[in-house]
Amino acid sequence: MAELAAGDGCGTYEAAEVEPIDGGLQLGTGQPAQSVTVVAGQCIKVQAGQEKFRSLLRRQVSLATAQRDWPSRCSLGRELWASTETAMTDLRDKIMGCLLGGLLGDAMGGPTEGLHYEFIAERFGEVTTLKEHRGLQPGAGTDDSALKHMLCEAIRRTNGNVNAAAWAQVWRERMNPFKFYPPVASSFYKISTGGVRAREAGIGNMISNSTAMCISPIGIINAGDPRRAMLEAYEVTSLIHRGSPQDGALAMAAATAAAFDPKANAESVIEAAVGNLDDESDVPAAIDTAVSLARSTGNFAEFRAAYYADHLWDWPQQPEEGHSNAVDPRESASVALALLLLADGDPNELALMSANFGRDADSIGAMGGPVAGAMAGASGIRPRWAAQVQAATPVDQDSLADSLLEVLTGRLNADRARSEVLLA
Repeated sequence: MAELAAGDGCGTYEAAEVEPIDGGLQLGTGQPAQSVTVVAGQCIKVQAGQEKFRSLLRRQVSLATAQRDWPSRCSLGRELWASTETAMTDLRDKIMGCLLGGLLGDAMGGPTEGLHYEFIAERFGEVTTLKEHRGLQPGAGTDDSALKHMLCEAIRRTNGNVNAAAWAQVWRERMNPFKFYPPVASSFYKISTGGVRAREAGIGNMISNSTAMCISPIGIINAGDPRRAMLEAYEVTSLIHRGSPQDGALAMAAATAAAFDPKANAESVIEAAVGNLDDESDVPAAIDTAVSLARSTGNFAEFRAAYYADHLWDWPQQPEEGHSNAVDPRESASVALALLLLADGDPNELALMSANFGRDADSIGAMGGPVAGAMAGASGIRPRWAAQVQAATPVDQDSLADSLLEVLTGRLNADRARSEVLLA
């Protein structure tokens, strides 16, 4: 028999067999009860099999309120606490990696945004580290990260029940539309002065990367569930887009969610990105073209040259020397996933490849970086670069990771509770 001391907020045990004893309760014997609430000062004795109690404890006691002296009281407590704490730590590391991977890809690609790779080679030789751009310090992000942080704020305010209207409200409070690409500015004015519902604001907007580049938080709060991530991304991204650009965002949301699977690799993530889109979308074919080319070439330099030669998407080009761009997720999201494969899921290598690829380099990095970051975790990002992007970012990433973890665990607990009710 194992004996545990109950702490404040120890929790409620559903449908347990209980028997009153001196100073507390004994689980696993006596009469069935609908629920048993254990309060401070009570003693819990466990009988009739530790596995039964293990299941109850995992299901009902939260990491935040469990008494930390349990491990010192019995071997069962030590095992349970260690496994729960490890799982939570690993999950938070993945969330932090996802956030930092996005910042790193965005910041690394900022100086080479809109440039042809040959011109990048002439100007920089090769991008090997974070650089200043547009008067900003190394590690500073662009509009990609700004939009992502607004989406995170909408998620925080709604406790994960985010929609286009919630994101739009954050825009009204925080956005300077002059700093964002035309479809974002268009939607801002529609919802602010035009009387258009947030969910309908994306109708008629031009194509861009504006949703695909910032959608990763939807993948975070749907970790391990790419289908659900795609469906929630559809609701949120309707604020800016319809059609192909929206599908690009759905693919990246699904990819990010899939990256949280402990067994995820580049191939499984790519499959999640394309496998959850409908047959009428032209995004899966674009992704397949880029990924197939990455597989056949096998290295970044050959992939880049071949993609430039035959697969760039049309876009009006500016007359400046070295300019080359297409703000189209059929190109950018496809290249991001191809680079994920070539980098073997390494967020550092993906950020460097994005910067040296050119075109919409910051958005390519902001799409692929969160996926690779979730796969590798924050511990997989070079410490110096992680410190630089955090120092250059106005939003505290540690607090943000904690908020998103709270939303995610709340959702997972709600899903578990619903399944137990329906499958009882």
